[in-house]
Amino acid sequence: DGHFPVQGIAVTIYGHALPFQRIELVEAGHPVPDQNSVAASIKLLETVRQVRQGDLVIFLLSGGASALLADVPAECSLAEVQELFEALLKSGADIREMNTVRKHLSGIKGGQLAKSIYPATLYTLVLSDVVGDDLSVIGSGPTVPDPTTFADTMAILRKYHLPEKISARLLQHIENGLAGEIPDTPKPGDPHFRQLHNHLAGTNRLALEAAADKARALGFHTQVLSAGINGEADTVANTLIRQALDYKG
Repeated sequence: DGHFPVQGIAVTIYGHALPFQRIELVEAGHPVPDQNSVAASIKLLETVRQVRQGDLVIFLLSGGASALLADVPAECSLAEVQELFEALLKSGADIREMNTVRKHLSGIKGGQLAKSIYPATLYTLVLSDVVGDDLSVIGSGPTVPDPTTFADTMAILRKYHLPEKISARLLQHIENGLAGEIPDTPKPGDPHFRQLHNHLAGTNRLALEAAADKARALGFHTQVLSAGINGEADTVANTLIRQALDYKG
């Protein structure tokens, strides 16, 4: 109604731009970040630095934000980070492992965005793409306390034999974190989360239940098998098909 000044920034993947009037829009790379991802992170941090106590920040978060909001350690290049995450994608690392690494190469992820916004009030509305809906994992948890550490990050890299395959500068950054020369991400109980409210607005289970309700209304015999399946897509699909063929409901 014009009484409250509104400003903001939205980040999405290429080809998904919408016409905004007071919100700046950036299209960026996914699943591997690109230079626009870095530019989006810079613009986001510039925006939140303007908020003050008494301001209200609404942050809409969905899966994909880990790549769309990508920043790079000061001493490293985007190409080095892209190389690391391409290697992680090929390694078989799961989403929790990938996002643990992402958090410790970032100044936004792992609760650090919320830390930058404090003491303004922050409401985060989350669309989950993670089995189990762990808020610290979705989009690398930019507004959620981070229980993971630099030690966890190094353990993941060693698990997939990556220390010898990534750049020396990235490896040095993580080793500096291990040595306490770089602050770790803010942990549960950190006072910067006092004005924070995180809400799950959409989950896999909610979508499944809504689809099941509609199917029943259309006259189908419907059963939700699971909202928590993990594994290789082709293997899981074959299992679900066998269960569907055997269904006696």
